[in-house]
Amino acid sequence: MKKQSFSIERIFEAKRKDVWRALTEKELMKQWYFDLPNFKVEVGCIFEFTAGEEGGVQYLHHCEIIEVIPEQKLTHTWCYVGYEGESFLTFELFDEGDKTRLKVTHSGLDTFQADVKDFAFHNFEAGWNHIINISLKDFLETNMNLKFDFTMDKTTKTVYIIREFAAGLSLVWDAFTNQEILDQWWAPKPWESRTKVMNFEVGGRRFLCYGQSGRT
Repeated sequence: MKKQSFSIERIFEAKRKDVWRALTEKELMKQWYFDLPNFKVEVGCIFEFTAGEEGGVQYLHHCEIIEVIPEQKLTHTWCYVGYEGESFLTFELFDEGDKTRLKVTHSGLDTFQADVKDFAFHNFEAGWNHIINISLKDFLETNMNLKFDFTMDKTTKTVYIIREFAAGLSLVWDAFTNQEILDQWWAPKPWESRTKVMNFEVGGRRFLCYGQSGRT
């Protein structure tokens, strides 16, 4: 059987460290890739996730990281639980001036069961084209080039945060002043916040409760 390997390259208008972060920080990854709660950038890390075509079969993916070169290369296995075959997925980063070239190689596709239509080569080709050329591109252009600055003045015990958002002024204002929106992001996961009373006016107060999901 002929060995099958798919490779795709793209140059992003982003620094290498930012592309690496998008590829390795799970809180960023789930915004454009998959939700990988057990993912850690270290050799030997085993993580799983479920994915598949919308409305179709959902497959449990089983992966193990086998190589990490910070800001240069990441390789992990890619298998489907309950199905034959083992493939390897590699991300490689290269400087292109003030831009970054990303090369993604998915090898070993020929080891998957030929009788499973979802494992056909053209499906991997279409999937990675969408992930890299649309999902990751849009994420990097929308999020990673936005300004973020965090400083602390220990003498005055004051924290200063400057953050740019890819949203209009009115939406950002609502995120801080509308209690229904505020409760969606205010507490760090797995905690939740639930505002009982909020009067957004001079002299107004906010009364809220914190707790884990289902215990707020």
